[in-house]
Amino acid sequence: MKKLNLPVLLFSAFLLAACQNTGSTKASSKKEETKQEETKKEETKQEETSEDVKKDSSVSFSYPEIPADKYPKIDGSTATLPLSYAIYRLATGESEDSAIGKIIHNKTTGSYYKLFDKEADIILAYAPPQDLMDAIKETEGTKSVKYERKSDSSSEEIEIPPILIKPVGKDALVFLANKSNPVNDISGENIVKIYSGEIENWKELGGNDNKIKAFQRPRNSGSQNLMEKLVMKDKKLTDPYPELVATEMGDLIEAVAAYDNSADAIGYSVYYYAKNMKNDPSVKFLSIDKTMPDDESIRKGEYPYTNEFYVAIRADSKKDSYEYKIFEWLTGDDGQALVNHLGYVGVEDSKDKQKEEEIKELLK
Repeated sequence: MKKLNLPVLLFSAFLLAACQNTGSTKASSKKEETKQEETKKEETKQEETSEDVKKDSSVSFSYPEIPADKYPKIDGSTATLPLSYAIYRLATGESEDSAIGKIIHNKTTGSYYKLFDKEADIILAYAPPQDLMDAIKETEGTKSVKYERKSDSSSEEIEIPPILIKPVGKDALVFLANKSNPVNDISGENIVKIYSGEIENWKELGGNDNKIKAFQRPRNSGSQNLMEKLVMKDKKLTDPYPELVATEMGDLIEAVAAYDNSADAIGYSVYYYAKNMKNDPSVKFLSIDKTMPDDESIRKGEYPYTNEFYVAIRADSKKDSYEYKIFEWLTGDDGQALVNHLGYVGVEDSKDKQKEEEIKELLK
C-alpha cells in the first residue's frame, strides 16, 4: 500500500480553501454591487415620480389631450362656437386661427340631425324644437325612437338613435331695442301680445306713437325654438313680413340697432351671443317684468326666459373615445371653469382663481 505524503495533502487543502474563499468574496462583492445599483435606480425612480407629482399638484386646471388629426367631429349652435374653439385649442394645442378654420357649426336643429346621422360625434347646442327634444329624451340613452322630421315643404319619418345628453350651462332669450327707445321694461304678457299682433304701437307700452317693427328668426333656429317654447307657448306667432325675418342672429341685432334710423324695432337673441359675440353699443337689453337679464338672474332662474344648453353624443360612443372624454369633462370642475371663463353662465359657478389664471394663460 502506497504511503500518503501528509505535507502535500495539507498544502493542497490550503490551496483549495483559499480558492473557495476568493470565489466567495468575489460573488459576495458582485452581489453587493448589484444591490447598490438597484437601490440607486429605485432612488432615482422615486425622485422622478416625486417630481411628476410635484408638477401635477402645482397645476389646478386639467383638460383632455387629443391629437389634432383624431379630434372628434363637433357641431352645434352659433352661440356655442367660442366654446368649441376653446376646447379644440386646449385639447390639441392648435392656434385660434386653426380652430376657426376647422370647427364648423351647422346651427342648433341641424347639429342634432348631424349627430343622428353620424356626421358629428359630439354637439354643443341649444335646445331643439320641443317635440324633437322630447323624442331625444325618450331614447333614454338605450333605445331608438321614431320621429317625424318636418320642413316647410315636406316631412319624413326618421329614427333617432339612443342619445346621451346633459346640460353644460344656462342661457336666456333676451329682448332687444334701440337705445334711443324710451321703453326699458315690458311685461311677459305684453311681449306675447306684440308677437301675436295684439299690440302694434309703442305708445301702448308707454313709448312713442310709432308702429312696432317686431323682428323674428327663421323656424327651427335656436332662438326661434326658445321663443316658441319659453314665451309664446300655446300662442301662435304672427306671420312676419319677409324683411322682418333675420336669417342670422347678427343680422337681427344690426336691424334693431339701425332699422330705418329709428327706435321702432324690437327683436330677440340669446344672452351670450348678444352680450359677448355681437355687442352693439346702439342696442340695449329690455328687462322683463322688472328683471334685467344678467349672469346672476340667469343662474338663479330669476329672469323668466332662461333655458339650458347641452352637450350630446350617441350612446354607442365608447367610453375611451375622445368625444366621450369631452362629454364627461365639460360638466366637471375644469369644464365648468372653462364655460364660465368664456362668459357663459355655467351649470356650476366656478370661483377658482387659479384655474381662471391658468385658462387665461393657455388661451392667450
